[in-house]
Formats: sequence, structure tokens, C-alpha cells
Amino acid sequence: MLELPVGDDDSAGPVGGVAGCELRHVAHVQRPAADELHSAEQLGSSARPVSRSPHTTVTTPGGRMSAQISPRIGTDYMFAVPTARLAEAHAPHPGGTWRYEFTWSSPGYDGTLGACHGLELPFVFDTIGRVDYGVLDVRPDDETVRELAERMHASWIAFARDGDPGWPGFTPDTPVVQRIGTDWTTTTTADGPERELWQGIR
Repeated sequence: MLELPVGDDDSAGPVGGVAGCELRHVAHVQRPAADELHSAEQLGSSARPVSRSPHTTVTTPGGRMSAQISPRIGTDYMFAVPTARLAEAHAPHPGGTWRYEFTWSSPGYDGTLGACHGLELPFVFDTIGRVDYGVLDVRPDDETVRELAERMHASWIAFARDGDPGWPGFTPDTPVVQRIGTDWTTTTTADGPERELWQGIR
């Protein structure tokens, strides 16, 4: 998700972020079994031996790929790497740049749905308990979930109003990423060493 402020300070920069595994829902919603295997050809040019875990083997004999791994590759290719590139390009300029990673995991599909694409939206707009999000399985009866929604919504309001979401900005020297979940933590190593494998690819 990319957000731009609408306050008086037009020099403020973007907030950009991703969910922990954007495409995890594809393995569950569009395919019948979580352990189903898919051909590497389905990913086209993005079917490279990279993932968010540098210790994971992504290609199996016969050129087939686990449903648990292909969403991570797709997440990097479609969301995580472009978000990082945008932050890196904007950070040297005036205004400010902020990155986040949404890490709260849905209990859907016996807890395997994870932090999938679109899961942060009920929290950004604080609509927990008021909108049925179907397969995302955002439980409205959990006080921890409600508190997370209130806090995240307040951060987005602050950014729209003041141009600052309330966590440290992303700079070339200090590439801070705010991890948003049950616990809010910051890291400067969100991308991991496998990011180097995307050089020249994405």
C-alpha cells in the first residue's frame, strides 16, 4: 500500500509497505490444497531461486514448486522489492519516507493464511466488526485485534493530517521498517540478504 499525505505540508513523502506474505491467499483461495504443487512456468520470468528465506529450496525435481514457496516469491516480485526500490529512490530527497510491513496473521485456513494481500485494510480503516471480510477471517471478537485496528488507523490519520505516521523515517543510512502486528517493532534488516538475488531482475 502506498499512501500520500493530504495535509498542508506538500513536501511530505510517501508511506509504503507490504503484508508479510501478500500472495499467500492465492494458495488457499484459488487452489484446493495448501500443499499443492505448481509448475515453475506459471510464474514466468519471476520463477527464480529466491524467496524471503535464503535457506529455502524453491525448485523441486521436475521443475515444480511448493504452494508455500511460490507466494513468497510472488510477494517479493510484485510487492516487497518494488516497495523497497521506491523507498530507496525517494529517501535521499526532501519530505520524508516511511516503510512498514504488516505482520498480523489471519487465523483463516487453520492459521496458514498468514499476513496476506489486503489484510491490513480493515485495520487501516478501523472497520473491524462492521464489515464482513469473508475468507480474510478478521475476527471481531478479539480485543487485541481491535486495539491493533485503532492504533493503525490513528497512524494513518496522523500521516494524512501531519505528514508523519509516528514511527522513524526510512533513510539511506538507516533503512527503518516498521513492523505492524500484535507487537510494533522496527528493524533495519527487513529485506534480508536474499534481496541481493533480485539485483538485475526486479
